[in-house]
Amino acid sequence: MEEYFPEVVAVLEKHKKNRAPLKRTGVLLRNTRPGQKGSPAGNVNREGKGEGCGDDAVGAEANGQGVKRSRDGGAGRSPTAPDARKESQNQMSSNECSPNQPEENEALIIAATKGDRQKVKKIIEDKKTELSLDMRDEDGYTALMLASVNGHTDTVRLLVDAKANVDTLVEVTDCFKPPGDQSTALILASEKGHTEIVGLLLAAQANVDTQKYNGDTALMAAVFNGHTDIVQLLIDADANADIQNIVGSTALTLALEFSHGRMHLVRLLVEDAKANVNIQSPDGKTALMRAVLSGNTTLVEYFLVFKAQVDIPDRNGRTPLMAAAAYGNILVVELLLSQGADLSLKDSRGYTARAVAEEAGNIEVVERLQSGERMDDPWSAEMKSEWDDLRSLIDSEAVVFWPLHFLRSLLKEGAKLPYRQKVSEAAKDLGVDCQPFFSPAADLGHPVGAPFKLVAISYPWLSKEHPDPDSFRLRSVLEQLDKHWWAQEGSPLPVFVFWDYLSLFQHPPNGRRTDDQDAKFKAGLSKMDLIYSSPHTHVIRSTTVPESFSNPTPYADRGWCWFESAVTAFKPPAQVLSDEAKKTESYLRIPATPLAFDKALDTKRFTNGKADADGVKALYKNFLHRSVQKLQVFADGSWAYSRQARRQMDSRAALQLAALVEYIATDPLLRDSMQPQLLDLRGSVFDDATLIGEDRFPDLEKSSELADSLQRLLCAFGKLRSITAVHFTAFAFSRKGDEESKKVYMTGLQRGLSGLFPADGPRPLDVNLHLLASAGLSEVMSRLLKDNTTVKVDAKESRPDTGVAGETAMLLASCNGHLSIVRLLLDANADTNIQSSDGKTALMAAASQGYRDIVQLLIDAQAKVDIQNEKGWTALILASDNGHTDIVRLLIDAKAKKGIKDHSPVKERFHGKTALMLASNNGHTDIVRVLIDAEENLGVQSFDGHTALMFASMGGHTDIVRLLVDAKANVEMQTYDSAGGVTALFFTSMGGHTDIVRLLVDTKANVDIEDKYQKKTALIWASEKGHTDVVKLLTDAKDKVALPSS
Repeated sequence: MEEYFPEVVAVLEKHKKNRAPLKRTGVLLRNTRPGQKGSPAGNVNREGKGEGCGDDAVGAEANGQGVKRSRDGGAGRSPTAPDARKESQNQMSSNECSPNQPEENEALIIAATKGDRQKVKKIIEDKKTELSLDMRDEDGYTALMLASVNGHTDTVRLLVDAKANVDTLVEVTDCFKPPGDQSTALILASEKGHTEIVGLLLAAQANVDTQKYNGDTALMAAVFNGHTDIVQLLIDADANADIQNIVGSTALTLALEFSHGRMHLVRLLVEDAKANVNIQSPDGKTALMRAVLSGNTTLVEYFLVFKAQVDIPDRNGRTPLMAAAAYGNILVVELLLSQGADLSLKDSRGYTARAVAEEAGNIEVVERLQSGERMDDPWSAEMKSEWDDLRSLIDSEAVVFWPLHFLRSLLKEGAKLPYRQKVSEAAKDLGVDCQPFFSPAADLGHPVGAPFKLVAISYPWLSKEHPDPDSFRLRSVLEQLDKHWWAQEGSPLPVFVFWDYLSLFQHPPNGRRTDDQDAKFKAGLSKMDLIYSSPHTHVIRSTTVPESFSNPTPYADRGWCWFESAVTAFKPPAQVLSDEAKKTESYLRIPATPLAFDKALDTKRFTNGKADADGVKALYKNFLHRSVQKLQVFADGSWAYSRQARRQMDSRAALQLAALVEYIATDPLLRDSMQPQLLDLRGSVFDDATLIGEDRFPDLEKSSELADSLQRLLCAFGKLRSITAVHFTAFAFSRKGDEESKKVYMTGLQRGLSGLFPADGPRPLDVNLHLLASAGLSEVMSRLLKDNTTVKVDAKESRPDTGVAGETAMLLASCNGHLSIVRLLLDANADTNIQSSDGKTALMAAASQGYRDIVQLLIDAQAKVDIQNEKGWTALILASDNGHTDIVRLLIDAKAKKGIKDHSPVKERFHGKTALMLASNNGHTDIVRVLIDAEENLGVQSFDGHTALMFASMGGHTDIVRLLVDAKANVEMQTYDSAGGVTALFFTSMGGHTDIVRLLVDTKANVDIEDKYQKKTALIWASEKGHTDVVKLLTDAKDKVALPSS
């Protein structure tokens, strides 16, 4: 000790000379400092076991460590990683905990693990008669398993040829070890991605459907890890794709949830392995339901094509249609309706899909479900109008969509793209049927969910004479199309392609179009925007331009390409596929205003030698004016193909959208054509859902950026005078963060919502109740509540992102300090005692945040003061914890119960705290004084025995310790044995709080008490920590004190 704390030793030596002999209590600690490098103390081997055997040698493995758990309770790898045990296996013969094994078997295990082919071969040949190829190591692995998991193909081949059992399970017989995961060599190789080894094992007739302890098969392991080649091998070996593991997952479930919906794996399982798409997991979800919940329209369409049943409910009675209605995914809703989804079905709450949509405030979906087969709702009307325009253009023969198989035949035979007038002749030469697309009967309505696909190609010509002289572009386009399941060979859906050179009438070489052809060419050219912007077409952008060609101008620098790119901005991202290796823009692209488009176009080139710029500018302006209603997709959120994609609506995109909406609002005709009722920003950067998992409020810079862009966007839509509902959740002010950041954000939110819901605009709908409460807009809230007999003031905010109903408007207003809103809601008879999903009430929220006037108002309204949330906290506990003295006084005056303990999870330190303990721990002296004056019981102990005095002593809060001591707090109380049986003196001695030690010693605290575990006194602990003044106080307190050895 002298080496580290000489002052402490000097104090103790002085005491030894001046006082009676000091009794010894043994060794203080053999090493109270961090171990030095190379120190032999505490050596352990690589498996975490101490030297020797028996119970002490079981180590981390027997305690369940080293198991990497993942997906649905399964294990991502074996409980013991055999590839990390090479050294430990060299110790097997001397390890008394392992069964005695013949030397040659040990050698085989080691050689197989290392992949020493020559040694394995020699052992097999030399010991052919006595050798046990299936002997296990101490962790239950055979030589074949170890070679398989480590990827030693030649070794596996040797062992398989020697007739090693390919179906042996990992199984540990040692009583000191876990039983093993019961994998086979095939499962291990499939998991690790060793394709050739999987092939060897399958050739050796390995059981392809063996399940490990969690029910996973080799197919599941390969799917989970994304090993496509192995999945194909296992399917070819007739692997059963419908086997379920212990939590009900199938290989298809894993492909959807853990391989990010990889389409190639899904197709393999469904089309090749004939996986049953209607199997339900224990929660009742089918593959279709999972696709709907993911928001992946492509997957939903795929499963519907392959006969997924549309009305199978989950365990809560919710059907895929109800799930789509809840998320407001109108495209998925339409796809399900097109396959006969039942509108009358009800979930366990008695809600139909329409009721679910109404609850979530998804107006567009509500209208669509209400119209049913009539399809007379606004969205259906728009889809019909778009289809009628495109169909009219096709029927006029101004443009042609050719079958995809014709393009494949051209590439296969090495033929160049023919111009339109020569397509039939080229098809005849190839011997293929090349009938162009003809629109179905008018009673189709619109082709969302129809059994065909239309594709438009956007690309730069590679030469002035021919767009694709050597079929480079044709090859690239077909490669891109192959990324869509519906465009791959063998797809059940016919695909038709618009390619300008093939689809518009061209001037023949050394000739000109006929007058009729020229008229149709111009008619088609004038509607290029319709083809590329239509919701009924997919667009392939083939942008690569090799420098070797005569026209190397990049795609982004060409005028027509820029136009085609601009008009596709209306389309959902899933309907546009680009070959760009890295997207130049990661944010959502918003259509430009005509002024912005013209400015950008002036920087582009038209490489055909024609002065097309003015015509393209006019075409873009006409397009924008004619298609202004398409902006609805940005208002209602249907532009996003998934919840994840919604995050692309960031500050930059919001400002671009605001500029476009402002342009529209200045033109009465355009404004009348663009009258959205809903603005849906859920999942955008403005929505609190994007902050789930984060405990801090955005910093000032980010908060300012978000507030400015949100304010401008909301005000822009307010100028349309049509919005009655807005969907997003305001950022929660309960998060930690800079108060200035919160103030800036709230100011922007308030100004934006005031602009969105102007006094001369339509009355906001009830679904805005929670957002208005969060923002504190009393004027708008007053208009919403006035003479409104249908508004449900006690409804909880629906949160599709979490799947639970959250706070009431009263709770949100209380949390954010909006006194006027709380008063309005009380006047509307709102219930003050409704709890959120985590048990919080409005009173708790106000008490926690320190809003005294709201607390007083709620108490006057008879709010219950002793309700506990899920962690056992009351309003009094929260106010005491956060230091709000005035609120503590209010609650005490309202007869709030003192001494209530929280019931925080055991993993949280010092669970079972009272208001007094928290105030003492946090140094809130005035609150402690208030609670003492209110006759709080000072002897109450937490679940492990801590008292308020201990918390104050631990934190070094001298004034609070003095208050408690003066109030006769028991200084001798000890924590329970589970916490060491220590007193307040221990905590303050360890912390070196000299003034508090003096206070406790003067109060005659017993300095000789020892802790329950290490039998140390407060003096020993203070000595170890080097607190000289504390040591002096304690040694002076008594003639005989416990002194450790030096």
